[in-house]
Amino acid sequence: MEFSKALEGYKLDGQIANRSAKTLDDYQRDLMQFARAQNITALDQVSTDTIKAYLAAQRQRGLSAYTIWGNYKRLKAFFRWCWREQLIPQNIFANLPAPQLPQLLPKVLAVEQIQKLFQQLKRDPSPRGKRDLAIISTFLDTGIRSNELAHLQVQDANLTELYLMITHGKWGKQRPVPISPTLKRLLWRYIAEWRPKLRPRDEALFVNHEGRNFLASGIQVMVRRQLSNIGVRGGTHLFRHTFATLYLRNGGDIERLRLILGHSTLDVTQRYLHLVPDDLVKKHPDTSPLSVLRL
Repeated sequence: MEFSKALEGYKLDGQIANRSAKTLDDYQRDLMQFARAQNITALDQVSTDTIKAYLAAQRQRGLSAYTIWGNYKRLKAFFRWCWREQLIPQNIFANLPAPQLPQLLPKVLAVEQIQKLFQQLKRDPSPRGKRDLAIISTFLDTGIRSNELAHLQVQDANLTELYLMITHGKWGKQRPVPISPTLKRLLWRYIAEWRPKLRPRDEALFVNHEGRNFLASGIQVMVRRQLSNIGVRGGTHLFRHTFATLYLRNGGDIERLRLILGHSTLDVTQRYLHLVPDDLVKKHPDTSPLSVLRL
């Protein structure tokens, strides 16, 4: 089969799976770049040696280890799909190890920095200040991504069962994420008292100064500003790393953490749905940074 035809089928399959247009475009761009670089026009021209030669050429060009690893990951996903669809006779990545990545520790906030940040947030009595407090508390309590938080609707906050339903997770996946009683009280106050003062025009949980859905880009700007005010450089993902680190430090289980963060296959996500009311929610108050630090 022609390489371009297979790529069309792969993109269509991704659309059916509800993957984002940006992700699909990124994959298509990188896969076509591979085909052009190796003069590939048909799938049967590709072998393990072809992939090795392409990755070696990228290393010779001086591309970063992360760029090369990302290209490897996209090629592997595409050719595994081709193999499952029986477009190629074997999985050419079966015996091809992933490129090595440097072991860099993620940057996290120190406890003193977290306490200083929350002292600063609580000094702002305005509705926007209270909204910012609720947003940053949600990041620290759950470790969710900025895009996931930006898509939250009011009905996604299940304050009775103590979880948020993430409807726009990575790869279009949905998952519930447990919250602590501390965040429950804060979100209840925000929804009941502070959010109405922002004059919301839709059902978005977090709204901007115009009352419209607070987009991930705007949330990122706000978070960077708040962190800068305490002398810290970073964005929303800093809270994701901080949540994960403190969760484990406070005795959380690595498997539960993987599920909460959404670092899982679809099967794991489905198992997680059954764990929320009986397991994760019960454990969360003992491990949530927001509760343990009593912010």
